[in-house]
Parts: sequence; C-alpha cells; structure tokens
Amino acid sequence: MKLHFKEGDWVTSYSSGLWQVYRILTYKEIDPVSGLEKEKIIVFSKRFLSTKLKRSFTTDSCDSHFVEKLSQKIVNEINDFIAENSDLYKKFCAYEPKQLYGVYNARICIPTKKTAKEVENLIQKNKEFKSYEINPYL
Repeated sequence: MKLHFKEGDWVTSYSSGLWQVYRILTYKEIDPVSGLEKEKIIVFSKRFLSTKLKRSFTTDSCDSHFVEKLSQKIVNEINDFIAENSDLYKKFCAYEPKQLYGVYNARICIPTKKTAKEVENLIQKNKEFKSYEINPYL
C-alpha cells in the first residue's frame, strides 16, 4: 500500500481541522471475512487549527484511507499563518501527544444466547492476543 503523505505532512482527516502527521503504523491483520492477511495503516496526527483557524490542539488516529495530504497552495497558506503566529506554532510543536499502548477496532456483539459476563469469561485475562488469535472469541 503506497501512501501519498509522510510524517510531518499537513493533512485532512475524518475529523475537521488542520492536522499534522506525527506517526504512521503499518501492520498486518487477518480479514475476518476472507481469512486472508492484509496490510493496514493507521495514521496518528495532531490538530493545529480548527476550520476557523483557531487553536485546537488535540490528537487522533485513523485508517490511512481517511487521510488526505493538503495541496501545496493550502500548505503555503498554513506557512503564512505560522509566520504571522509563530508563538502559537511553537506551542503546537511543543504539544506532545499522549503515549498509546494499543489500538484495536473490533466489530463485535454479544450473541443473543449469551450474557456479557459469559463472553467475558471465555477470554483469558492474563494474555496478549494478536488480532487473528482474538477473532475466534469475537
């Protein structure tokens, strides 16, 4: 899978505002429908400004399909804004995202013939699972 952006690039995401990529995580997972292994890419970004050009520092992560690199024209406008608001940009650069220890997006539900507690009791608590190992429980 080829990305058209890299760490440090200004992007848009599924959440509004102007975002800068700070981490890209590539991993493989087993597709629960086909059973085939496929590559996935999660993009971690931090928001600099809202759509109204107001300070709006926060972080987010999402699948790379939701991320678009900004055009050079818009990047030039951001650079002009940064030149006029250098103190705000320094604060943004100093803003450190919280460390994430795991990302998992599961589409699961409790079977109609089981309770949440019964499902919970099926899964070992003292073990880390890879996605293909946890799927049978879900």
